Amino acid sequence: VDLAAGRWTLPAARSKNGREHVVILSQHARELLERRHEWKAPKDRFVFPSALRPQTQPLRADLVSNALAKHREALGVGPRFTSHNVRHLFSTWAGERQVPVDVVNRATAHVVQTGINRHYNAAQLNGPAGELWQSWADYLNG
Repeated sequence: VDLAAGRWTLPAARSKNGREHVVILSQHARELLERRHEWKAPKDRFVFPSALRPQTQPLRADLVSNALAKHREALGVGPRFTSHNVRHLFSTWAGERQVPVDVVNRATAHVVQTGINRHYNAAQLNGPAGELWQSWADYLNG
């Protein structure tokens, strides 16, 4: 996470598509991460460390899924709703706002380039993706 640049870079080894993925942080995300940076312990290695082993482990990857499963009724979601469904919600929300599919794919780390675009189009779409993430954050915050 690079707060100064407003970016979170997911290494290729951790990305679903095997490519590095750069998330342009929304203002809401930056503010949350800046607050976290202010109160974290100096020795914290992770942005969100494990409660049990803060020096050696981050929060577990399944934390959101487990919390969702535990609090389904209070959240008003059915048993088939998973944290992965948020990607569907985001993509549908963006589609309803007529966001170009290339920008949605960029934001969700999907690679669907075919034909000549696969070889010649190296556009990163960081500007439009950043605007999309900010709009999504504003929507969720509202």
